[in-house]
Order: sequence, then structure tokens, then C-alpha cells
Amino acid sequence: MHRVFAYGTLKRGLKNHHLMAGARFLGLASSVPHYRMIAGDYPVLFEQGGGLLPVSGELFEVDDATLVELDKLESAGVLYDRKTVAIAFGDGVTEAFIYIGRPAAWAGRGWPPFTARDANGRLHWPALPA
Repeated sequence: MHRVFAYGTLKRGLKNHHLMAGARFLGLASSVPHYRMIAGDYPVLFEQGGGLLPVSGELFEVDDATLVELDKLESAGVLYDRKTVAIAFGDGVTEAFIYIGRPAAWAGRGWPPFTARDANGRLHWPALPA
């Protein structure tokens, strides 16, 4: 089994969550590393640039077959890299996979920076209602 940190359309109630049908929801979590986010129809995280912040999301446990499907959705190795990072979860820290955008693959998209935050100051997509 693999832990996956979902920060975009894989979260519960969003358009690609159906791919997580066999996953076990572990709970709300946030990234320990800080990222920059852009967003259009979905968000993309980057490890460099200005405005680096932690990101809120959801932690899941997935099997090998689900991980293969997630890699296909995210175009792992082309648009995104799947990396293992520290995730704040509960009262501690665990490790999980996260999908990070490859800067060269997104350079020409013109998507704007996404800066909406949750009550704890973490990037939160989609934006929370005011």
C-alpha cells in the first residue's frame, strides 16, 4: 500500500476522486515542504519560485493498481513528477507521494498564481467560500 497526498481534483467530492474509489481515506493533512501553486481547471504545485507555502489536502492509502492509474492521470514523468515528501498528519509527520509539476511542461500555459489559503495560512484549492 502507498500513501498519496491529494491537493486537487483527487480530493473527496471533486471531479477525479472516482479514481480513488478503492482508496482508504486517512484524513485531512498538509504538506511539510512549501510550494508555489498555479491553477486553471486544476492546481499545479512547484518547488521553486516566490510565495512558497504549505498546502492543505487529504491523505489516502492506495494499492498498486490505483497508483498506476494516478500516474496515468498526472502524466507522471511528463507533466508531473511523483515524489515522496513529509506530510503533517494528526499529531505527527508521515511520508506520502505527491505530484509536483515539471516547470518546463507548464511554462507556456499562462495559468495565474493561486494564493487562496485556509484558516491556517496553507494554500487550499479550490478556494474556500468567504
